[in-house]
Amino acid sequence: MDKKYIETLLSYPLDAEMILRKSRSLRRYLYENGEERQGVRIAVLGGSTTSELLRLTELFLLERGFEVTFFESAYNRYFEVANYEIELLKEYEPDIVIIHTSIVNVAEWPSFGQEKVDVEKMI
Repeated sequence: MDKKYIETLLSYPLDAEMILRKSRSLRRYLYENGEERQGVRIAVLGGSTTSELLRLTELFLLERGFEVTFFESAYNRYFEVANYEIELLKEYEPDIVIIHTSIVNVAEWPSFGQEKVDVEKMI
């Protein structure tokens, strides 16, 4: 694995499947061949699986000179962490917070013709 291959693999158009398949060797190469890195702390609060997102994010940040540490909520615990376990998040002192949810996490959808003010209350 060489620098040119890494640059090609981590450039547009992305082949996420290939990047994930080679993530362990990419990570090892980037750590062994990188210069001094700036630290960044990222908290990821997920409503779905976030492990692949974290692996990809780490590789792209390593390649660009950042060493990342993650705080990752348990599966589908984004709401609880953000509202009831906020001290955990504060103690971690993240530089960036990512809320990773999808339509699966919507508890209640507005009905057709519902008043705008009622929809805003739901949000």
